Amino acid sequence: MAGDSQRIYEFYYNLYVGRRLPDAFESVCYRGREFRPGEGENAPEVPGKARIAKTALITHCPSYLDYTPNPRPAQSCKKLFRVRGFAMDLTGVDSAREYLRKYLNSGFRTSLRRRLRGLENSLELRHEVFFGHLEDGVYLELMRDMEQMLTRRFNQRNEEHMSLSNWAYFKDRTLELVREKKASISVIYDAEKPIQICLNYHLDSVVFLAIPAYDIDYSKYGLGIIGVYKVLEWGLRNGVTKIDMGFGALDYKLRWCNTSYAFRHYLFYEKNSPASRFFAVKHILKTRVVVFLLDRKINLLWRRFRNLWRRKPPPELPAYRVTRITGQEDRVAGRPQVYPFSDPDYAFLKHALLNFAYRERVRRTAIRVFPTRREKEYLFDSGKNRILVCL
Repeated sequence: MAGDSQRIYEFYYNLYVGRRLPDAFESVCYRGREFRPGEGENAPEVPGKARIAKTALITHCPSYLDYTPNPRPAQSCKKLFRVRGFAMDLTGVDSAREYLRKYLNSGFRTSLRRRLRGLENSLELRHEVFFGHLEDGVYLELMRDMEQMLTRRFNQRNEEHMSLSNWAYFKDRTLELVREKKASISVIYDAEKPIQICLNYHLDSVVFLAIPAYDIDYSKYGLGIIGVYKVLEWGLRNGVTKIDMGFGALDYKLRWCNTSYAFRHYLFYEKNSPASRFFAVKHILKTRVVVFLLDRKINLLWRRFRNLWRRKPPPELPAYRVTRITGQEDRVAGRPQVYPFSDPDYAFLKHALLNFAYRERVRRTAIRVFPTRREKEYLFDSGKNRILVCL
C-alpha cells in the first residue's frame, strides 16, 4: 500500500473475499440493495480508510454494481475504464438447458452432452455443493486437493496461477464464508475422489466463479466446462441471477457468457494539490497504456515470450504410446493384475486408463491392467478391446 497521502485499494477481491468496502463510497448497491461500510451482512473489517486526505485509487470496480462516490471537499472523482469482465446473466432463464439453448451454439452444446455422457459412462459420478454446512476436516481436504490440482495444471502449462501466491489468504477466509452462505464450493467426485472443484463467492444473488480447478489425469473428460455447467445448474435452482466469471477474455468465458461489463478504477484526487494531481495524471496515463496494450493482446505475446525462457518443470503426465492388439497373442500369462487407482506405485497409469475408459465407453473400474514381460509396457483390457501402453 501507499503512504499516508496516497492509497491504492483493490475493490473486487476485498468485496467478495474480504467482505470489506472502502469509505471512498457512500454506498454500493446491487439491484437496489445497498451495502454500506459498517452496516448489514457485508460490514467491513476495515483496519483504516481506503480513501485518505489527498489521493485514493480504488481499482477493479465491476460496473454491474452501482456506486455513490464520497469525495471530500475540494476533492474530485474520475472514473477510468480498465478491462472488460464477463458474466452469465440468468434473468428470465428457468433451467440450465434453457440457457444452453438460448445462448450457446449447437456445436458447444453437442460437445457438452458428449462429455457428460463420457463422465456418466466411465466414472462413479456425483456432484455436491457445500453452501452453509461444511466440516473442518472436509474443508481442509478439499483445499489441499484444490491446491494440488492448480499446482499440477499450471506446472503442466509452465505458468503461474495468481491464487496460489495468496493461497493462505483464501484458505483462511473461505470456511467461515461458506458457513455464512457468502461462499460455496462445488465439487465433482469420481466415487469419493474430488476431480473438479470450483470455489465461488456470493454477493446477494451474484455468484463470482473465482477459482476453478480439476485433476489433469481426467483431462479427456472436459471437466473445466462440466464444472461451469454444474455451477449453472445449481445457481438456477438457488435463485442466482448472475454468474460472474471475472476479467480476462479466455475462450471458455467467451463461450459461456451472454454479457460483459466494465471494470473501472475510481480515482480521487485534490485539484489544488500538485502532488495529488501528479499522482492522478500518472495513473490516468498508466491505465490508458494498459488498456491500449490489452486491446492489442500484447499481454499474451509477452506471456508466451516469458514462458520460452522459464525453466520447464518435470512433466506432470507421462508420455505413452498405444498399440491396439488385434490377434490372440498373450503377453501377460502369469502376470499379476495391477491397480492404478489404489496402488501408488502404479498411479502413473491413471491418465492412460481414464483415456481408454473414455474411448471405450466403459467404467474405469471394469478395465484390467497387467504389466507385460517387456519393461514399461502394460496391457489394458476393457472386456471389448485390448491395447498395449508403452511408456
